[in-house]
Amino acid sequence: MSEKEHIDTKNTVSAEDLKPASAPTEALEDKITELEEEILQLKDKNTRLIAEQHNLGARLKRDFDTKKQYAIANFAKEVLDVGDILKTGLANCSDKDSEHFKGMEMTLDKFYHILKQHGITAIDSLHKAFDHSQHEALTSQETDEHEPGIITQVVQEGYQFHERVLRPAKVIVSKKVSQDS
Repeated sequence: MSEKEHIDTKNTVSAEDLKPASAPTEALEDKITELEEEILQLKDKNTRLIAEQHNLGARLKRDFDTKKQYAIANFAKEVLDVGDILKTGLANCSDKDSEHFKGMEMTLDKFYHILKQHGITAIDSLHKAFDHSQHEALTSQETDEHEPGIITQVVQEGYQFHERVLRPAKVIVSKKVSQDS
């Protein structure tokens, strides 16, 4: 065979060659569809895992912050007794002009300042309506000066850490004067 005939036979396409090979093509298209669906499922799963990880991180941070606040609150509850002792010492000091008195007064002022810096404040109670969530009534006192349920005396100061009560104020509450008195 000549070289030209050899080239012609190579480039010759028969009718059989032009028929579509449908079975292998359909199988490949099915496989592509299956893989595309798997990709979508994996992308969805990945997105959900990322969101779950983000939520877990946020939850852990919130839990840490809450535990930190509770730790501060527990410590502050115990330290409040020191302030009470200083306040009692000042109230019972006979020489209000002494250096000792002034030093204790400055110490107590610094104590209250530090509490305030950390979000711990005294509960304003005197002449306010009794609130069982902030006050502990030690007794009641008959009086015409105030309506019933008003705090007439604060026996021990109450404190709160932000909006949470650390220690309720111990108070005496007014009540209506009875007819028998």
